[in-house]
Amino acid sequence: MLGMINILQMPLHMVYISMINRLAYNFEINPAILNEGMLWFKDLSAPDPTGILPIVGGVVSLMNFMTSRNSNSSSMFRKFRKFMLLLPLFSIPI
Repeated sequence: MLGMINILQMPLHMVYISMINRLAYNFEINPAILNEGMLWFKDLSAPDPTGILPIVGGVVSLMNFMTSRNSNSSSMFRKFRKFMLLLPLFSIPI
């Protein structure tokens, strides 16, 4: 049951993504986003030119779920597990 708490991360993830989108398209809120980068990202408002970051995030999320142990063999848990295996694939385009 403790492993199913991970589904509660989705609303928090959506809030973070909407906040980043709002900052990326409204430069009046924080104009430093255009020229003060982090590490190799110089312009934080520019999209990822390679598209590798969402794929890496989805793969890491899938690996995290695959390494967790499952000791429950009920049909409801198996259906939920199938859904959780597909969730990283849905999160890549988002």
